[in-house]
Amino acid sequence: MCGISGFFYRDASRPIETHVLESMTQKMFHRGPDDAGFYHSQGGALGHRRLTIIDLFGGKQPMSSSDGKSVLVTNGEIYNYKELKKEYLSHIDFNSSSDTEVLLYMLKLKNNEAITLLNGMFAFAFWDLENNKVIFARDPAGQKPLFYYFGDKSFVFASELSSLTVHPETPIDIDRESLARYLIFEGYPHPSSPLRGVKKLPPGYFMELDLTNWEIHECRYWDCIPGNPEGNGVSANDYLGEFSEIFSNAVERHLRSDVEVGVFLSAGLDSPSLVKAASAIRGGGEVKTFTIKHEIASFDESAYAASVARYFGTKHHEKTLRAEEFLDDAKYLLSNIDEPIADPGFLAIYQVSKFSREHVKVILSGNGGDEFFAGYTPFHA
Repeated sequence: MCGISGFFYRDASRPIETHVLESMTQKMFHRGPDDAGFYHSQGGALGHRRLTIIDLFGGKQPMSSSDGKSVLVTNGEIYNYKELKKEYLSHIDFNSSSDTEVLLYMLKLKNNEAITLLNGMFAFAFWDLENNKVIFARDPAGQKPLFYYFGDKSFVFASELSSLTVHPETPIDIDRESLARYLIFEGYPHPSSPLRGVKKLPPGYFMELDLTNWEIHECRYWDCIPGNPEGNGVSANDYLGEFSEIFSNAVERHLRSDVEVGVFLSAGLDSPSLVKAASAIRGGGEVKTFTIKHEIASFDESAYAASVARYFGTKHHEKTLRAEEFLDDAKYLLSNIDEPIADPGFLAIYQVSKFSREHVKVILSGNGGDEFFAGYTPFHA
């Protein structure tokens, strides 16, 4: 998962409170229990908590370029890092095999124009010390979070509100207008957050913090970065014909890891589609699948999931969700989420995540794919 944090001061001569940086970063220990890193220079500081997935011994963050003029912290994964490395960065002498180092030098080479070339789920902060600016960006679907506060004297950012509010200049007053939106929409629409003055960078956006003029510029990157490909009259049938290949390639990239990867498996068509693609790539016997069995029959999809697992020959794991476990974990979860969540499904997702963590470190999930695949009866309508 990983977590990023940091802050910048308008007055570059202001001392950096390293204990604040360390506290902000430590607050996200659960996002990255494997490692922590810190960087500070005149006017700013970056922190990182790491969950090691690619290049277990390299890829430590914050990561600096060889000339010391650029520093990066990132949360997530760049799935096409091997292709980018081969096409654009063959001249670079890399110190690791991580996707982080590829992202660092892509941004150094192409600035914000590198963002449209990325295939991944990410939120990052790229500090260009030479030009005195910081580039922030978030993936198109918004899978990785990025909160920030921009004030007269300071700019603070983090992957979680709990980390952001450790900094003494982050406001902690409840935003009542945003709360009203939550009560209507059952979520906080971007850029709203529960705190007044704190914003979320929207999905598919990048933002530049100009440290010289103390200004921020925010833009949806496929609208304002030159050279982004546009539609070329391709028909819907053409897109449908290409889907299978695109989907298979996406799964293959998501399986790139130096640790074991598994798949959540339920009913519908989303997760079985992932299992089918993963089995074709690695062989069913190399795929681990995980299902939660419910005590209440109307919620139980385990029999269907087991039949899919048998068909593809996966190493299937199943656990029954007990009411007492569900309730025991509710208090812990509610104390560790930054925003209210109206959908109680996250409680069940936590159970299968905790269960699968006993066997693997990375999971592919069909979560969010129900509407797209129309795997359940309501979506047929």
